[in-house]
Amino acid sequence: MLRRYKGLLFDFDGTLVDSGRAWDAAIPRVIEEWGLGDRETSRKLIEAGKRGYDPVRTVLPHLDDGLVRKIYREARRLLLEEYFHLVRPFFTRQQLLFLLGDRPAVVVSNSHSGFIREVLGRFDLDVFDDYVGPDLTGLTKPHPGHVEYGLWLLGTNEAVLVGDSEADERAAHNAGIDFIHAKVIHRVRRHPV
Repeated sequence: MLRRYKGLLFDFDGTLVDSGRAWDAAIPRVIEEWGLGDRETSRKLIEAGKRGYDPVRTVLPHLDDGLVRKIYREARRLLLEEYFHLVRPFFTRQQLLFLLGDRPAVVVSNSHSGFIREVLGRFDLDVFDDYVGPDLTGLTKPHPGHVEYGLWLLGTNEAVLVGDSEADERAAHNAGIDFIHAKVIHRVRRHPV
């Protein structure tokens, strides 16, 4: 399934790790503690996140970018310091190395690139060639530029994006590359792909 591609792009949350429960705890906590929303706002944030979209910008579009960055910075801190026990990897290091083979592989995520490195490092899964987050591109999926930057890093357009959300699929389509849903990879991760 992946062998035909010269390069691999992977989403992070929901694809390499399951951090949904941790984000579902951290982001609403920040929003509520900072007086920016209530329980209904928190429910909407969680739903937007499950669809792969930037939950804060989707649910609270009136907030300025500086405040949104501060919200995510605080949520990342909470996730790493208080909610990390809720994060689970989908792969062992051996499974991931087998999956990647000798092809270049880049993580393309709506999460901050340093955060991606930190989380994957804690699970000994920091095996990718590079990490693309909105801190590097100023973009988020489904914008094609986010994926196109990952393709540039791979050095090939003969690549596939493995992801878990509608935003991932749209980003791949918008960038003109194939998409494989992470569920497929999760099911076959113990077998050659």
